[in-house]
Amino acid sequence: MSYKTDHRSRTQAIVVYGTIVCIGAALGFLVRAGVITDHILW
Repeated sequence: MSYKTDHRSRTQAIVVYGTIVCIGAALGFLVRAGVITDHILW
């Protein structure tokens, strides 16, 4: 059983990874700006 990378699944993985990175960056920016404090997150 050989594993062949499907183009569609690879693109979907990139999109998911990009979304996670964007969410992390947005949360980091809000925490840095003081909109969201550590008390809310933890």
